[in-house]
Amino acid sequence: MNLENLVNKKTHAEVSEQVKDLLQNKVILITGAAGSIGSEISKILAQQCNCKLILLDQAESALFNLQQELRYLNLNNYSIILGDICDLERMKQLFSEYAPDIIYHAAAYKHVPLMEDHPFEAVKVNILGTKIIADLAKQFDVQSFVLVSTDKAVNPAGVMGASKRVAELYVSRLNSEFNKKFKIVRFGNVPNSNGSVMPLFKEQIKKGGPLTITDKDATRYFIEMSSACQLLLEAMLTDDCDLLIGHMGIAVNIYDLGLKFINVAGLKHPEDIEIEFIGLRPGEKLHEELNYEEEQLIIESSSKIKRYNSMLIHNNIRLIEELCNIKAITPAVEIVKKIKEIVPEFISNNSKYQMLDSEN
Repeated sequence: MNLENLVNKKTHAEVSEQVKDLLQNKVILITGAAGSIGSEISKILAQQCNCKLILLDQAESALFNLQQELRYLNLNNYSIILGDICDLERMKQLFSEYAPDIIYHAAAYKHVPLMEDHPFEAVKVNILGTKIIADLAKQFDVQSFVLVSTDKAVNPAGVMGASKRVAELYVSRLNSEFNKKFKIVRFGNVPNSNGSVMPLFKEQIKKGGPLTITDKDATRYFIEMSSACQLLLEAMLTDDCDLLIGHMGIAVNIYDLGLKFINVAGLKHPEDIEIEFIGLRPGEKLHEELNYEEEQLIIESSSKIKRYNSMLIHNNIRLIEELCNIKAITPAVEIVKKIKEIVPEFISNNSKYQMLDSEN
């Protein structure tokens, strides 16, 4: 993806006729429906498909805003549900009432430095929450379950990425048991989404700078919102893989991206806007990766999608269940230590948990 597209391009995903046929009269549950990805996929499906949407989120204000957008579009094929994916009894009630056929599980905590300071919350939402929704999907015999994951789950350097990796491991295990019903979709940063560097750059330029960048050599993978949604929509069409990765081209240098934003604003660096290098934050990597070496590429089905088999050995379910039962009073370092037992490639970077790696 070139910098010009990254800064300026805004497109919307078109639902293929094949996907429309598959979703005809289906009940679709979207967790994290008020988030960046969740709200976009909700609006696409509400406008283009003849289906019933169950839009679940615990963020009251964001969920209200999504409801107002859908009302403005004169849509009525949805139900707004305020609820917590970690509340097992509430989720059982939801599944019993609506009996979803398809689930897009987008609910997650995703801010890297915040999760370094709050590993219990990362476990609770990203791991336990995923386990609850996935187990109910299995219990209620859903047609398809799609987990929204991140490139930060590959050889993770922080708690957030590691927690998403554990979620991947659990979902992949269910997929191996239940005939490819459970899918993992993994992609990089989505421009202008919550937590993306782009809204930060825009706000910093608006205030006169400086732009804050971790490192001059730092790179990140980006995927347009339309491509991310297309990937999610097509995930349920595959029956030969459990992992789909968006084709994102080469990683983008964040320093170059910052310069592009300055130029687009009609300004110059350093005359008008300065750039400040602040160093990698806790849990961050200099460069992200899209897949593990052992993940087996099946086919590059289009210019935007690669299909993989994760090739996982599922010997960690007991440890995942133990982690899901952990108490909030447990010291953070003990929680992270348990995550590292499940994800041995999790090597902390610029973090207080690096001491755990030196013990091994």
